[in-house]
Amino acid sequence: LRKRSSGVKTQCMDKATTGRLAKSRGKADERWVAKILGGARHPADTGGGEDVHVSPGLATQGLCVQVNGGQRLLNDTIRSGLDAARAAMGPTELGCLVVIDRPAGRKTRAVVVFDLIEFARYHGYGIQD
Repeated sequence: LRKRSSGVKTQCMDKATTGRLAKSRGKADERWVAKILGGARHPADTGGGEDVHVSPGLATQGLCVQVNGGQRLLNDTIRSGLDAARAAMGPTELGCLVVIDRPAGRKTRAVVVFDLIEFARYHGYGIQD
């Protein structure tokens, strides 16, 4: 236990424990995404480009999926933009957000953000819950 300046005792995890927990959480995220999309998790810890592979089906295209998660990955601008698009969508539409990235000295890039479960349902991937 570690005592903070406020006098409150907190449990202190070492870097190895924190790393194991993050890795475990990342694997769980990959399994969840694979289940939603009806794909398979790539089990290697190689850090390669594909975490989940979804083979093409009769009505769906194949997907190569990289899964990233974390507390600070999305900000309020992205959350509120996607929420606004989802609120405005009709019954046969899929809400999405296009994020424009303009890094200094590099090429501008546009990234499309969807709610994963809505995306899977709309396109007929995997389980439908």
